[in-house]
Amino acid sequence: MRIFTDADEVLWKILPKWVYILNKMYDKNVKLQDITQWSLQDIFDLSWSELEVPLKDNSFWDSDLKPTVGAKKYIKKLIKDGHEIIVVTAASYESFPAKVELIKKLFPEIPTDNVYRVNDKTCLKGDVIVDDKPSNLEGDFKHRILFSAHHNLDADISNGIIRCNDWGEVYNYIKNIS
Repeated sequence: MRIFTDADEVLWKILPKWVYILNKMYDKNVKLQDITQWSLQDIFDLSWSELEVPLKDNSFWDSDLKPTVGAKKYIKKLIKDGHEIIVVTAASYESFPAKVELIKKLFPEIPTDNVYRVNDKTCLKGDVIVDDKPSNLEGDFKHRILFSAHHNLDADISNGIIRCNDWGEVYNYIKNIS
């Protein structure tokens, strides 16, 4: 099966670091539990251009970003089971090379030719997509998995979307459908 996966908040967690930096930069006091929706602009009362400043700094993508629980183990197992993993990330042009380097470091089994910068994931077609943003699951996929995150816990998961809380659940679901 061709399995498309997002990077941020799915392969690794950026939100804790991003929130910490934004709080320092803009003298805010936002906590992770305050983030219950996708739009950080509303939560921080900042523009997108202000929010993305840390993400455009290549040092943001350094070694202190860690894989989500089980991601390394289950990505390896999915590849060993014969599945193709394709990373699709809505990265800025500035941050994309740093993200590719992070994928090479954390997930060396994923070929860099399988890492794409894609802002509109609804144009993709494949067997499975794993993403933390509900609207990214609207494309032409046989199976759609919403990866749980602070900002999507109240998301509507009807219309054939299933929710997984970690990579162990993702793996078991894919194992059952393949």
